[in-house]
Amino acid sequence: MRLSPIYDPDVEWINDPVSYSLWRKAEELGAVFNIFAAPHQVPQIADMANRFPGVNIVVDHFAMIDITRPDSEGFEQLMGLNRYPNVYIRTSLFNPSRQKLPYRDMWPYLEKSYDAFCPHNLIYATDYELLVMKDLISFFTTEDKTWILGGNALAVYRNNLRR
Repeated sequence: MRLSPIYDPDVEWINDPVSYSLWRKAEELGAVFNIFAAPHQVPQIADMANRFPGVNIVVDHFAMIDITRPDSEGFEQLMGLNRYPNVYIRTSLFNPSRQKLPYRDMWPYLEKSYDAFCPHNLIYATDYELLVMKDLISFFTTEDKTWILGGNALAVYRNNLRR
């Protein structure tokens, strides 16, 4: 299921207690939530990841971090989600990037995400990004690429394995 609080930036609803029954049912069913959020909404995701550790959460598009802003205004909070083993980052290099393909301005953020989450909690987002990560990102090992470029998505979405 995809939740898109980014479209309601002034409303706090991800972790509203009214949604707890939905999260409990998701936990019971082994459902996955993809969450398309803005940087200021990341603390709500952290709250729910903590409350419902049986629900795998995939944070889409690096939570749309603004790479022109200081890391303390979004990226650091996003990286803080690494303490929850049920949280995955779907990378989407092109969304926050201010450059054209291959989005080199996002590579330092990708590397920091890799260091924070390890290769088992990163999922690539798009076909052209697959090529960038497969052929140009030097800090990924061959095994890392197996996980980031497909293995994690299979584990989370198809098999719904929990690490």
